[in-house]
Parts: sequence; structure tokens; C-alpha cells
Amino acid sequence: MPPIPHRVVVRHHPGSSRQDIKNEPEWGIGHEHRVGFRNTQNRVPGLTHSGDEREEDLDLHEDVEAEEAAERYREFRKEAKDGKLVNFRDLINNQEDFHLWRPDVHSEGWRFVLNAEEDYIKNTEDWPTNIEKRKKEEEAKKKTEEEKKTKQVNGNHEQDDEKEKEEGDVQQEHEWKRQTGEGNKHHDACAGGNDTDAEHLSGDEKEKSEYEKLREKYSPQEIALLHSLRHEKEYIYNLKQNDGDQKSPVSHADPLVSIDEADQFSPDNWIPRSSNLIRLTGKHPLNGEPKLTPLFDAGLITPNEFHYVRNHGAVPHLLWELHKLEISGLKPDQKLELTMDQLAADFKTINIPVALACDGNRRKELNMIKRSKGFSWGSGAVSCAYWKGPLLRDVLLAAGIPHKTDDGRRYWINFEGTDSPSEGKYATCIPFEYAMDPTNDVILAYKMNDVPLPPDHGHPVRIIIPGYVGGRCVKWLHKIWVSDKENDSHYHIWDNRVLPSFITEKDGEFADVGFAHPSTACNEQNLQSVIVKPAQGETIALDRAKKGKTYRVEGYAYDGGGHEVQRVEISLDGGETWLYCIRKFPEAPIRHGNKFWTWLHWHVDIEVAHFVRCKSIIVRCFNVFKNTQPENPSWNTMGMMNNCWYVVKPEISEKEDGIAKILFRHPVEPGTKSGGWMQLSELEKINAAKQAAGAPEKQFTREEIEKHNTEDDCWIVVDGKVYDATSVLDWHPGGKAAVTGHAGKVWQATTDEFNSIHDGYAQQKLKECILGVVTEKAANYIKKNAEKAALEGAKSSNSQSDIYLQKHRWVPPGGAMSNILDCMPLGEEIEIKGPTGEIVYFGEGRFVIEGRERRFRKVGLVLGGSGITPGYALIARVLSEKSDKIRLRVIDANKSESDILLKEEMDELERKYGEQFKICHVLSHPSKEWKGVKGHVNEYIIKEILFAPDGGKDSVVFLCGPPGMIQKAALPALKDWGYEEEKDCFGF
Repeated sequence: MPPIPHRVVVRHHPGSSRQDIKNEPEWGIGHEHRVGFRNTQNRVPGLTHSGDEREEDLDLHEDVEAEEAAERYREFRKEAKDGKLVNFRDLINNQEDFHLWRPDVHSEGWRFVLNAEEDYIKNTEDWPTNIEKRKKEEEAKKKTEEEKKTKQVNGNHEQDDEKEKEEGDVQQEHEWKRQTGEGNKHHDACAGGNDTDAEHLSGDEKEKSEYEKLREKYSPQEIALLHSLRHEKEYIYNLKQNDGDQKSPVSHADPLVSIDEADQFSPDNWIPRSSNLIRLTGKHPLNGEPKLTPLFDAGLITPNEFHYVRNHGAVPHLLWELHKLEISGLKPDQKLELTMDQLAADFKTINIPVALACDGNRRKELNMIKRSKGFSWGSGAVSCAYWKGPLLRDVLLAAGIPHKTDDGRRYWINFEGTDSPSEGKYATCIPFEYAMDPTNDVILAYKMNDVPLPPDHGHPVRIIIPGYVGGRCVKWLHKIWVSDKENDSHYHIWDNRVLPSFITEKDGEFADVGFAHPSTACNEQNLQSVIVKPAQGETIALDRAKKGKTYRVEGYAYDGGGHEVQRVEISLDGGETWLYCIRKFPEAPIRHGNKFWTWLHWHVDIEVAHFVRCKSIIVRCFNVFKNTQPENPSWNTMGMMNNCWYVVKPEISEKEDGIAKILFRHPVEPGTKSGGWMQLSELEKINAAKQAAGAPEKQFTREEIEKHNTEDDCWIVVDGKVYDATSVLDWHPGGKAAVTGHAGKVWQATTDEFNSIHDGYAQQKLKECILGVVTEKAANYIKKNAEKAALEGAKSSNSQSDIYLQKHRWVPPGGAMSNILDCMPLGEEIEIKGPTGEIVYFGEGRFVIEGRERRFRKVGLVLGGSGITPGYALIARVLSEKSDKIRLRVIDANKSESDILLKEEMDELERKYGEQFKICHVLSHPSKEWKGVKGHVNEYIIKEILFAPDGGKDSVVFLCGPPGMIQKAALPALKDWGYEEEKDCFGF
């Protein structure tokens, strides 16, 4: 069973005080510039960082240089490990940016990534300030422990300081399910008790079309059949073989270069990603599928930006120049190590289209019946792209591994990636004979649609096994070996399985034998077909239901093992009769005479009037064995291989224009969307009600929740309840980042993501982490901002923008930052992405703050340290316009003279603009020569320098500085003087 017990520890917290709850603001929409509170960009407005308080012919010489650079970096890492202090300049100068040397082997938009975090350089290494800080923290911890011991001696210690269970007492899932009455079904049987005629609406209405002529003699079903047979007769006979030397028709598609804001604080913040994908597991890791209609409309060969993505954790940042592939057989002399250049140059390659599908495709339909162990894929977890590389078989032979064995034993080929998800390395295997069969086209792919593999798809090399489920096609491949037993790694055993429905958990004896059973593994794909058009939510006006008016129903289909999908048909009467559909394959789809590795698109033209009378549109398909899809779903605990009939339901609906229309609903929408016709089963409704019950009465304000936002103190908010998830991080199946990305966040996204991914057992473990509930005001904040986010998302998806610096994505335009800029090599590009707040200045006193226009003539700025940056942007904008007569007063606080940023520029502006611009520098630790203001920012300095408050009529103050200065000194003084937050006082 999984090796880590699901132990939960909840640290006692009394909840927010009555006074804090009473004083909490009336949250509504926005509050993006409320000083001291996190906004949607994970910034705390008004505060700076707390640290401010303190394939061409290769030149052999180039190969040698790359190895020398790698050796220099390895030596540098050894020195750092041995205790040498490392700064940003050291790191940059010792880590080569290879993609400048070889842009041909890296995907477009490739990012250079420093192999160290800013937090490590600044806060973890043994700099004197860090040593002093850790010393103080240790003293404080020791003092707290002593106080706790004293309380216990006096009998005054609080009960339940830590609700901790020993590992042996942790309730396993199979035990929990048996306790709740589900376990008996393990053994109920033996227990003693318990073409393009489609749009006939257009064209010349005066002359009858061929369809209308045929309609006088035949039914729509007969016409559809006639068209299909005519098409099939010519089309199938003329399908071409693929010689493996084809080019992808989408190889010149627009490259992915922009970074999604959702990745900004994740380990994947260097990866360009498509905005076409719907994220199904939150911000990290990325698991996404495209909407069905754009996926289908993109064509029979899927562009990279529309290809679904399945990741188990962070994407490894691998370099073509340094990556090596290790191959080994059963004997000591069967070994081979290849660089990527050797892999690409020394072996014959093939380039063929292959349909990849996750075996969790259409899982959400099963999750509506009963929550499975997987997140809610819709029906878009399938794509078909060209993959290029040598055959695995040829590389194994080059390693001295024979193409067959004669000892009668079974062998397997194992694959392991370099990624490190939460349960160890991702590894799996396939039968030896399958890999060695040249007609199975198992590829070591290094190109996708004729370009280097994008990071999300396995750069620099992955295995592609045509006809197999995506989970066997290991990405970021670095190791291949032969074994005489099946792979026993976590992800081979505990994932990509279809178990009997009576095994509903991942622990206990039944799970142990079921998950390790050879017959439960998913290898070849299963038979599948899906309706794409009519799309979810699509409407057709009823006035189109005239004689002869038709609509084209379309979709996709595929099968595993290289088997052809030989027939697709739809039913409009619940399966009593079926209409034949026309199939269309990619160009040259056949390999080795009878292997079909691609998907197909299908369509049939239907008279619109039939949609009015039908209760559903159903699709099914048949393969070469004349097998077809089952009518009903077959639930299993992993939610895999759902391929029942795909059903779209029409209903009569009236829109705002008052015109009656036919509205189409698919079974489900992917992820957290809820527009499909399927509803949660009664069982799932009961489970949801159980989860909603029993929360403690303690309440927590938004301010209190936001304090607990680290790995060591991780609170999350789900369905208005507050949970201490700190102890979960050690064993969370999706890794720490999936949880810490929501730490201290008071937003709807946490609830949506949790509910879309987790099953009943996960809900139970969450319940053990309960602390209390959010306050009514915080709940209102979540609700209002969720509504705002939904509205913004709808606007964003429907708009095109020429703005280069976009709000939610950023692209390359041509303390740590200064060193990075100074050390950049020639030819490198830099990305610009700063906080894009809700304050916009249009000139002449006109501001738009969070969508509301305001006018101020007297502007005060309270700045500290690097907080001068946003302040200077506003100052420069105001003073650059001669017609702008706004008056500016600035307080700039720093420690010493050397800490003052832009002093010469600011002093020059003061001399040049006289009364319009005044600045006061305040130093807490100045030299003896300093003639300016000394000390800390206080109410006297504020009242002397800034404009008096007037209820927001003319005066405003903007703040940005260290937390201590802003929250403990400046903000209280401004409030006491009469300024009011979010009225005439804002944080940058």
C-alpha cells in the first residue's frame, strides 16, 4: 500500500478575537490596494519586501566548451555545498545559458533558469544577518517552550494543543469506508450478514439542392446512409500509407512564448503555456485540456498549443546540451549512454502522427456518479500530433540488447523520467516483445510537430508508444533498462489502473492485491467516440426547423493498439435506430499495412426538425473486431477508461431576444464547471452534506488567515471553513506546491480546485484539519471577488488585445534583479513583469482605481526603501506633462545616505519644479554629516510634509515601504489625522 500514512496534526488556535471580528472591514469587490492585505497577485499593497527593513553539423569545439561549462558549474556547486557563501553574481557567472548557443534544439520561448531561489540566496545562506535572525528565532522558540512547560506544571495548559495521532492509530481509507457502511460490498456474494451539405440554410434558395431533391424520395436516415456509402467507397480505398518521413502540417504554427500569471509563484514559472487549456488541478501542477470545439477546429493534427497536458509535479528544467540517456540490458556489457546530439544524429528517425489520450479522459462523468481518485477530465484529454525520433528498438540493439529472447521467460523494458513528483521518480514499463516489434513504432521522440519538444511535453526526449495510454509515454526520459520482472515503482503500481468496482480505496489488503495485479494495468487505449458539435451550450433557432434545413453533427473517435475505427454512428431515439457517419482521417494514416495510430473526425448531416423531437443525440463506434462501446459507464476507483455512449441532450430554451431555441447540453464540462446535463448522484450529495456539517464555532478574519501562508504554517480556506493543512504537506499526493499555492489565500479558487480533485476519503482527511470558519465579512469578500473574477474571465476570453504588457501574461520584449541585469550575456532577452495593479493615472489629476474614476489635485507619497519605484513612476508621469498642475509631496524613508535610491534625480526634480514637487528624506541611521531629517517616520513628519485630509475631495496618499514603517507608523498616523483607506489612502 502507499508508504506514507495520512497523519494529520492540527495546532490549536483560539480564533480571531471578538474585537478583531468587529473591526474587520466590510469586504466587497476588489480591495486590490488595501494596505497590508494580499491582493489577487499575491502582493501586499503598500509594503515592500520585509527584507528591506533589513540538427546542423556541430563544431567539436562547441561540445568541449559545453562540457567545460558543465564542469565549472559542478565545481561551483561543490564549493557552495562545502560552505562557501554564494551571491547572485556568483550564480549567474557560473551557470551558462546554453540556449543562446543552440536555439535550434530548444523550444520557442525557452527560459534560462537560475538553479537557486532568491529566498535561498537572501535568507538561507549564512550571511551575518541571517545568523543573527536565526539566533533570535531560536531564542524566541526556546522561550515559548519554557512558558508552555510552566503552564503544564501549573495545570493551566490548554487542551488539544496538538491533535496528533501515532502512525499506528491513523485510520486507513478501507477502515473508514467499512465504518461508514461501504466496506461490505467487497464480498456481498459470500458474506453471511450484512459533406458539405450541412449548411443548407445558405446558398441559392430558388434552386433546389441535391439534398432537397433526395428528401422528396428518402428519409434523412436513408440520405445520410447513401452519402456515407458513396464517400466510404472511394475514401477508404484511397487511404495512403505513411512512410515515416512526413512533415507536420502545423509545424509553422505560432510558438508559445508568454508566461501565464497562474504560474508566477510555482516551480513552473519559466514555462511558456497556452491560454487555450482549461486548468483542472489549480495552478500547480499543470493538468489541462482544451475546449472541445477549438480542439476539433484546430484540425486532424493538433497544434502544440491545443495539446492536452498531464503533469504529476514540477517540470524539470533540462538542457539538450547536458542531458544524457542511459540504456542497459540484463548483462554487464549491454550498456549505452547517449547525448541528445548522438541520439538525433546516429540513428534513423521516423516522423509520424500519433493520437495520445489520457486514460482518465471523460473521468468527470464517473465522478458525478461517485467520486474517484482522479481529477475531473472532460472529453478533451486527447490530441493527435506528429512525433519524431529514432525507434526505441534501434537504440536497444545498439546497446547490445538482442531483439528476442529464447529462454521462454518474460521481460520488460522500463522507462524513468527525471521529474520527481511527490511519490518518487515517475517510472513504468512495457513488454519486451512489444518494444522490439518494429511494426509497433515505439519512438524516442525529441520533436513534436517538427519543433523541439516543449517543456510540458517532455523536453528534450520522451517515449511515444502509439496505441498506448498517455501514462506509459514517459516524459523527460533519462533511463531505459531491461528487467525480468514488471516495474514496481509507485506510479506504475498505483496509477493507470482499472480495478473491480468493489475496490474503492488505495489501502488495505484488497487494494494491495488489486493495484499490483497484472490484469488491472492500462496499456492499450480503449474504443472511444465523442460528440463535439453541437457544442455545450450551443443553440439553434427553432425557425431553422424547416423542411430540408440541416445541421452537421461532428465529433472524434479513436481506438488503441493500432486498430482502425471502422464505423461511427449516432442515434436520435435512444439507441433504437442508428445513422451512419462519415469518417475522415489525417493524411496518410496507415502504418505497416494495417496500423492506425491516429484519431479520426466524423460527421453526419441531420434535419434540424429532428432535434425538436429527439430526447438525445448518442454516438458510438466500432473497431476491427466489430466491438462497440458500452451503453452505460463502468465506475472504478481510479476513474479510468470511461468509454460509454456519449450523450448530448437538446432542450427548448428562450433567450433574451425572446426567440425560442434548441439548447444543447453535454454530459459535463471539464473541471469545476457545471453546465452539463448530469447532476451529482444522491450518494455524492449526501457526502457533500456530511462535509458541510460539523465545523467548529471559532471564526477567523481575513487578516488572521493571511498570516498563515508558509510551509511551516499553512492554512487554507475551503467552502468557507478554515483548515490547518501544515501536516498534510509531507504526504500530499500532489506535492507541497499544490497546497502551499493556496496558503493564507481567502478566495474561491481553493474551494473549486479542492472539490474538483478530491474524493470522499480526502474530504474526511480535510475534515480532520478543521480550525473554524471565516467571518461573515470574509465570506462576502470571497463571494464578491469570485463573481468579479468570473466576469473578468469572460471578458478576457472574448477580447483581443494589442497591449504588449498584458495583465495576466507576460512576454520577452526584446537586490537580485540588479545583479542579473548586470551579468546578462550579449544576445539574451529579459522579460518585464511587474505588479499590474488597479491604479491607472491618465493625467491632470484623473485616476482610475479598481475601475472607479477619481480626481485628486494634491498627492502625497509615503515611500521607503525600494518603495520609491512605483512612486517615481507616478512622479515622472505627472511632471512630464506641462499642463499637469498636480502638487506632489513625498516622504522617502531609508536607513543611511547610501540607501537612498534616485536621490540625485529627485533633488533635481525638486529644484526644477519648485512648489509643485517637494521631497523630504528621512534617515534612521545617518552619518554625522547628514543635514536632513533624522529618525523614523511619525505623525509629526507626516503632518508637516503631506497635505491635510479633506475627505477625498482633493487630497490623496499612496504608500509603499517596509511593513514595520507602513503598518506600525505611517498608516496609523494617517488614519488618526483623518485619511480613510480605499477612499483617499491606498497602497501601491
